[in-house]
Amino acid sequence: MKMSKSHHLVSEKPGEHGQKMTSRSYCGEHKQEIDIFCFKCRMPICENCRDQAHEQHNTQNIKEFANEVKRELTESVDFLQSYLPSLKERLRDVENHDEAVLSIKRHLIDQIDARSEKLHREIEDLREKFITKINSEIQIEEDRLVIFKNRVTEAITFVSSQVAAAKHCIDFGSNQDIAVGKETLQFHLQEASKMLPVGFIPRFDINFLEPQSAETITEDLFGKISKLGSTTVTVTEVGHYKVPGRHLIRGIAPVSDGRAWVICGFDPRLHLLNRLGSRLRTIKLGNDIDVDYVTSDENDNVYISCRKNRCIKLLNKDTRIRDMVVLNDFPRGIALSQSGDLLICLAKSSTYDKYRPTDKNVVVKYSKVGSKVVAEFERANIQMKYPRRIAENLNGDIYVSDHKEGCVHILTHDGKVKHRYTGTESTKLGEPCGITCDRYGHVIIADYKSNCIHLLDQQGQFVSLLTRSDSVMKQPFSVAVDADGYLWVGGSNGVVKIFRYLL
Repeated sequence: MKMSKSHHLVSEKPGEHGQKMTSRSYCGEHKQEIDIFCFKCRMPICENCRDQAHEQHNTQNIKEFANEVKRELTESVDFLQSYLPSLKERLRDVENHDEAVLSIKRHLIDQIDARSEKLHREIEDLREKFITKINSEIQIEEDRLVIFKNRVTEAITFVSSQVAAAKHCIDFGSNQDIAVGKETLQFHLQEASKMLPVGFIPRFDINFLEPQSAETITEDLFGKISKLGSTTVTVTEVGHYKVPGRHLIRGIAPVSDGRAWVICGFDPRLHLLNRLGSRLRTIKLGNDIDVDYVTSDENDNVYISCRKNRCIKLLNKDTRIRDMVVLNDFPRGIALSQSGDLLICLAKSSTYDKYRPTDKNVVVKYSKVGSKVVAEFERANIQMKYPRRIAENLNGDIYVSDHKEGCVHILTHDGKVKHRYTGTESTKLGEPCGITCDRYGHVIIADYKSNCIHLLDQQGQFVSLLTRSDSVMKQPFSVAVDADGYLWVGGSNGVVKIFRYLL
């Protein structure tokens, strides 16, 4: 079908808006105005085309359809436009914070320089004190040595003179002289003997003793850098659901239309919930299935970690189930990489309390279809004890919660260690469990022991705490963020809460 166009100037409310350009298209085959839209063929047509070639297709007047599209687009435009002031305000806030960060940097450097100068002055003062004390102690010893030296010198002089006099009398004196001078000679020799011995030499060892704890000035002595998050991220609850019983919510797998599959305990049943906290359906995988964790992809396929069955199952959106990966060890947490590969926490023991130091617990990456191992990240390289949950961020970093180590290992895409997150000075990580990442690269960690949820930035640095436990939510264990930015949190008492988070 060929089309031709003609353009007309039509007056619309003359005097207010002037002239408006309109466009009409004509069918090159039937010479009729094209005023119908065929939805199946996704093309505009004329009436004859509709009656001949498109009679079985869903069609609509193109003006009506265009007006509907305009209304939809206008709603989207208005929605986005309404956010522009907020985005501009956010940009100003970021720019102001950028300036504040530079100011903080200068202030901190000035503080460190001032501390360094103060320590230099204190060290110089200590140096003078120590030198003064050394001079004083040395002077005391020198005075003692002078006294002793004088005593010895005096003794040598006196003894030498008396010995010489006595020897002279003995060698050259007459018998008469010796007989008469006996008492005098003996007296002087006795006086000389009194000066013997002269005593011991006063020896002293004077040393400068350095501290045994450290050879250099430590950071604790100089000071330390304290970094506390000042960002406040508020979340608002929009719904919650209580799974029957009081078991642990082990996994949450969001799917389309504001829904999520939830597992509780090691139960083989999967519950489909909506954001309002209503249960839509429940399916049972089988009597002997032991489910530990679930995750999902953009096509609503759900991947199920079956711990004691040592396999990963795939539940498609039509709720058909098949085995995807069969394993020799116990799978725990699982996640999908950006390339679609499957990341699996693989342990030698079914529970963390059965961990042995000789266990080779690893993180493995399987191909999209689960046919082969793409990579294996060993404990030896990561210093990892018991990997429990796992997630991959936008930048390819892999986050692994280690129950036995009480930390989150942050790895590169190929398994190299970047660093470990253990919490902050004020909020130490107690027992990290569930991990997920949102569309902006934030990392969300459920801290089961400390009853809180940590929010990290894309670099794995602390930003804020999201929520603390209350009378309903206890010991958060599982976290997930759906496509619309709602945060799902599962606790130890079978409760799932849904929060408005990225909205």
